[in-house]
Formats: sequence, C-alpha cells, structure tokens
Amino acid sequence: MCAFRSYMVTKTITITETAYNLLKRKKRPDESFSDLITRFFGENVSIVEFYGAWEGDDEEWSEIWHTIQIGWKNWNIFENSLD
Repeated sequence: MCAFRSYMVTKTITITETAYNLLKRKKRPDESFSDLITRFFGENVSIVEFYGAWEGDDEEWSEIWHTIQIGWKNWNIFENSLD
C-alpha cells in the first residue's frame, strides 16, 4: 500500500484503451491503478522505481549513447575516456 493514500475516494476518469493498456502493462500484480499512478507521479519518486522501464532496443541505445558522447566531447567533459 502506498504511503500517500490515507483514505479511498472514488473518481471516474475516461482514458483511451491505449492509455489503459499502457497503465496495465506497468502495473505490478500486487498494486492498484491508484498505487501505480502514485508510484509514477508522486512527489517522492525514486529513480529506482524506473528500473527496467526502458523499452528501446540495443540499436536505439547505441544511437543515444553516441549522441551523449558527442555532447561530452563538445563540452570537453571526460575527454580522455572517449578515445
């Protein structure tokens, strides 16, 4: 149970089926949708909560990593580690 929830109220929201399926995929077996939303959007979210969230492939990560390295080189950061 999430620390943010002190009482339960019922609110009805309308979302697309695509949005529902995205939420459902991220929801852990032991948590409610309220817990999921609080986990992702709560004020005290830890970066650890996002472990395993990357859905890109190796090729996409390689492109991102290459772009980061170019940025570092342009900023003269970690010059020796890029050779």
